[in-house]
Amino acid sequence: MISEHEFAYGFDSVWESLFPLLSPSFVRDFNTRQGKGIGRKGRYLSPVSQTLPKFDADLLAELAFELFRLAVENGQQGEVWRASSEHFDLARQRTLRRFRGLKSMGEHHWLNRATSVPSEVRSLANCYAYFFAGLDDTHLTFRPKIKGAGVLSTVEGDICTPKMLIEVKTVTRNLTSHDFRQLLVYLALGLGSGQYSWEEATFLNPRRSIFYTMNISSLVSYLSARNAQDVFDEFLFLLSEREMDLVPNF
Repeated sequence: MISEHEFAYGFDSVWESLFPLLSPSFVRDFNTRQGKGIGRKGRYLSPVSQTLPKFDADLLAELAFELFRLAVENGQQGEVWRASSEHFDLARQRTLRRFRGLKSMGEHHWLNRATSVPSEVRSLANCYAYFFAGLDDTHLTFRPKIKGAGVLSTVEGDICTPKMLIEVKTVTRNLTSHDFRQLLVYLALGLGSGQYSWEEATFLNPRRSIFYTMNISSLVSYLSARNAQDVFDEFLFLLSEREMDLVPNF
C-alpha cells in the first residue's frame, strides 16, 4: 500500500493517461486567473507573513487549523481571533500529537511550552473564519476519512461540507501540478466510490489569504476531455484491478 502523496509524485504515465491536460501551462494559468481574496464587503485580508523556517511554519499552520477547529466545535467560529489560552493549549496538544516522534520536536522545542497565542496563528485562524463565514453550507467535517482502493490506503482530507471538499495549503508558493494530483486522488476515491457527494472543490490558502473554488465535473472533464464519472471509474479500476502493474517511476 502507498500514500496519496507517493501516488501524486509518481506514476506519471497513469496521470498523463487519465488527465492529459493537467499541464504546466494549465497550472500556471489557473494560478494567475482563478485565485480570489478572502474577506467581506470588498475588504480583503492581507497575506500572513511567514516569520519562521518551514518546519516551524508548518507547526504554526497546524496550530491555526486546530484553533479554528476548536472554535467550530465550541460554536465560536466567528470569534476564533479571541481564542482563550485554554483553547490554544488544547490546540497545542493536538498539534503535538500529530507531530510526536519527530526529532525536531524535542522536549525543549517551543511548541512543548505553554505560551500565549502567537499573533501569526491568530491571523491564520482568522482567515479560516472569514472564508467559512462566506459559505452557505457551514456543516464542517474536519479531517474526513476517504476509503482507499487497490494500492492506495485510506486517505485523510482537510475539511469538507456535504457539497464541497476543501484542501488547505498554508504556503507562500503557488499551486503545483502535484497539488492537483493529490486533490484528484481524493475526488476519485470519495466520489468514484459513492462515499461522498461533493460538487465543488476548493484550495484554501490562509497564508496568502486566497482561495480557488472549482466545479468538480467541469474540472475533471476539462483535464481529462471525458466524462468525470467515466474517469473516476477508470481511476479506481487502475488502482484495484491492475495494482501489480503500477510501479512508481520515481
